[in-house]
Amino acid sequence: ADTTSIMEHLTSSMLIAPVPATDHIRMIDHPKLGPVEMSIRDALGHVVFRKRMNAGDPIDIRSLKAGVYTIGCEGRIGRFVKVAE
Repeated sequence: ADTTSIMEHLTSSMLIAPVPATDHIRMIDHPKLGPVEMSIRDALGHVVFRKRMNAGDPIDIRSLKAGVYTIGCEGRIGRFVKVAE
């Protein structure tokens, strides 16, 4: 198995809303309560945002450029689209 298939087995998907978004997103189905470490990566895989926060809190994405992003948290990943306001 290659690295990609291994990663697929170690992660599960996470719902993000709203999609597309202009200013804030939320991790909808995150299973953990309390503080979590989350990171957002751009389409090239660069970390553009990282924060420790409570699961379910709104995430301010106004500083991000329009585009497709991946959010990772506690072994789960989700994708969202940031659109211009």
